[in-house]
Amino acid sequence: MLYSLKISFYDWNGFGAKTFVGIKNYLDLFTKDPLFLKSLGNTIILMAFSTPITVLLGLGVAYLLFDIGRGKRIYQTVNFFPYITTPVAIGFIFSYLFDWQSGYVNKLLIWLGALNEPFFWLGSEIASKVIIVIMIVWR
Repeated sequence: MLYSLKISFYDWNGFGAKTFVGIKNYLDLFTKDPLFLKSLGNTIILMAFSTPITVLLGLGVAYLLFDIGRGKRIYQTVNFFPYITTPVAIGFIFSYLFDWQSGYVNKLLIWLGALNEPFFWLGSEIASKVIIVIMIVWR
């Protein structure tokens, strides 16, 4: 972290010599970068939706698992899966689930009659944010 902070004060592309620029990188980020405010807004939206859902679902699952008798180990193991699954694997799982051509969510919704043709989930700004919230909550 300290090294990242240090190189943030340099103009450097990862190769070659570094040129010290002071706080110019930060000034450019806050004043000239059009994606900074959008990424900040997306982060706030994801946090605002995923945090309450995660807390409420976590409390609900904890309540249900607290006094369960039969099958307690199985439920605890299934509940623990997201903690041992790597983020890369989680990304692959969700990209396969929501793939617009061969994703299981589209197949299920078409089979149920909710969709007539596959939906491009990750191409829609709102749908992709909902998918990310679902992924964060599941994890």
